[in-house]
Amino acid sequence: MVQPSKKLIENSKVKLGEVLVCAARIRDKQVDITGSSKSFDYEEDIRIVEEAKRFLKEYPKLLPTLSKDGEIVIEWPSESLRYFGDNYIPKDRPIQFIVAVNRGLGERIF
Repeated sequence: MVQPSKKLIENSKVKLGEVLVCAARIRDKQVDITGSSKSFDYEEDIRIVEEAKRFLKEYPKLLPTLSKDGEIVIEWPSESLRYFGDNYIPKDRPIQFIVAVNRGLGERIF
């Protein structure tokens, strides 16, 4: 039997962690069921959102407890830690806020 590589195991942990954190953010109303959010960017990771909805429905006991703003994992259930081996820290997913200011040329006096 072939053993999975360390890289494959680590990538799987990251994907599972991201899915569980997204599911917790959906549960806590930080992310909409469609994946849209004012605070977290899941636009490029719609597959994470789809899996998060499944985990929210089928495995809600695996979801972490998050801070009020959804940024920080306060606690992982012991069942989840069995899969991670330690606490998983989610990726930063801030929504980029860009402001454009039109300064115009105004009047010039020479």
